[in-house]
Amino acid sequence: MENIKRLIDRHARRLLHNPEAKLKAKIRTAADDHGFIEGYAAVWGVVDKQNEVIAKGAFQRSISQTVLAGKVKLMAQHFRDGGDVLECLGTITDAKEDDYGLWIHADLSSVDLAQHVRTLINEGHVKTLSVGFRPVK
Repeated sequence: MENIKRLIDRHARRLLHNPEAKLKAKIRTAADDHGFIEGYAAVWGVVDKQNEVIAKGAFQRSISQTVLAGKVKLMAQHFRDGGDVLECLGTITDAKEDDYGLWIHADLSSVDLAQHVRTLINEGHVKTLSVGFRPVK
């Protein structure tokens, strides 16, 4: 039953709830142009709110096939949670897996929502990222 729940919940929010991991998963923005966001969207070996653990290598295919082609958008909210195209903040332009987790760089749009989120990050109100994905296996 648990496996079926995980498959149904394909767009599950991946918020970290390990306090140690949150301290390391900080994000930052730039002051130039429309700005950017970069930081860890996922950390390996941390139990998330869906009681799942993401393993190193989970995003390799997506990075090579979709991120580098500019097809992955940075969203304000997961589609599963009601997000839609009007909540697009920008585009993820770079991503890599390292020994710690999935690191991303996203260029922000000039739209008010993206700049609002950038301000929240700069003021320290938003400190982590969340990644949504569809499991291949």
